[in-house]
Amino acid sequence: MAEFSEFCIYTILHPDKLALALREKSGSEREGKRWVTGERLFNEARSKKQAMPILFGDSTDCKKLVCWAVLTDVKPDRNGGTRYKFEKTQTLYGRKTQGLRLRSTGTNIAKGYIRPYAICFRPPFLR
Repeated sequence: MAEFSEFCIYTILHPDKLALALREKSGSEREGKRWVTGERLFNEARSKKQAMPILFGDSTDCKKLVCWAVLTDVKPDRNGGTRYKFEKTQTLYGRKTQGLRLRSTGTNIAKGYIRPYAICFRPPFLR
């Protein structure tokens, strides 16, 4: 994959899961929401030979981004959730969740935003 897609996915995980993902540089998780648009954008990016980033916030403190990775699979399931896989996990330093711009509105994520999933424009610091 030569470049990143225009969009990324923002989600939250418990700090223990984030620490494990950083140690292992990869992971596989299940989220309780169906990422239908996320799957479509992920597949569009792959068809263009682009990588789609996923950015992780701490579920106990959603104000800051902890790390990011490259999505390798996104599969909504029939039970109303989504399984996703990622690799190349890297720490983010000093990045705030409010610096992400939502695809749906074009505005930055508001303070106190506590949703488990959002599609955002890829931030400029990921090039």
